[in-house]
Amino acid sequence: MFDLFVHIKKLLRQDSQPIRVVFPEGTSDLIQKVAVQLTAFNIEPLLVFARRDQMPAQTLPPSVRVVVMTDYDTNALAKQLFVLRQTKITAVQAQTLISDPIYFAMMLLKTHKADALVGGINYPTSAVIRPALQIIRAKPDHKLVSSVFLMIKGDQQFIFTDCALNINPTATQLATIARLSYRAARLLQLKCPRIALLSYATYRSGQGVMVDKVRTAVTTLRTQN
Repeated sequence: MFDLFVHIKKLLRQDSQPIRVVFPEGTSDLIQKVAVQLTAFNIEPLLVFARRDQMPAQTLPPSVRVVVMTDYDTNALAKQLFVLRQTKITAVQAQTLISDPIYFAMMLLKTHKADALVGGINYPTSAVIRPALQIIRAKPDHKLVSSVFLMIKGDQQFIFTDCALNINPTATQLATIARLSYRAARLLQLKCPRIALLSYATYRSGQGVMVDKVRTAVTTLRTQN
């Protein structure tokens, strides 16, 4: 049986350098516990704390990096954020935003001081996605960003998309989302991934705008692939 999690762990250990994952919610006891466990899989956790007095009483192992925002050159990050967003925000607003651990951590990712970011245990999804769209952005040749959920049931692996980001997408966007989900499956090296688009109608039993949209998306996918 193909175990995806075992496979991912194997891929992580094959990397020549530890993967730096920044956690903007470093004050979370659960995040601190998980961060220690992740070090066994060639991951270097970076736990963000706004102030030094927020650091945990217990000593974290050296393999878990502690990043205290008050000890960091946030002015430099604020200037870089302003350059990225200068048509949208002022320099003063950039300075205010960078004091938010989510924006601070996102700028660490943008400036290649981290390789990935994990957040949302205390923040709502929108508070994590918004700075990601503003700072990291989509690839130059992509106009749409999509979210995926990885679901495991026995030896079956499913990718559900888009369940969190795009509200009421068009047929063209649905087709793009489906293609992105296929790329995600290939990135995770899922074997023989197949795409299925769902609607409330089975085969030709239903009519309506939503059903037509899904059918058009399916036709688009078949035409372009």
